Amino acid sequence: MAGSIIGLVWGLSMLRLGHAPFVYSLGHWPHPVRVFSLPHAFGTWVFTCAVAGLIAGWGLMQRLPWARPAALLMNTLAMVYVPFGTLLGIYTLWVLLPREAEQEYRRMTQ
Repeated sequence: MAGSIIGLVWGLSMLRLGHAPFVYSLGHWPHPVRVFSLPHAFGTWVFTCAVAGLIAGWGLMQRLPWARPAALLMNTLAMVYVPFGTLLGIYTLWVLLPREAEQEYRRMTQ
């Protein structure tokens, strides 16, 4: 959840940076073309993943059966955010991936 909170802040800052789309004029075209900026698209992606990661973390804390696979998926996606996402993703895989961890989590959800 800590990584997701960092992702929320990062995503919101990127959304703010890319809030206004760039406007391009193509020659004598009478209407400008609106194109979303790269920071806006990246900020949307990071923000969406952070919200999904927070939901997965909340599910883990509530010991819901769907939370473990969701947390594994979200942390695998977060590994591209070098260095913190990579470190948190490796740690999460190390904790949640072993068969013993799966069996223990299943016992906790019942």
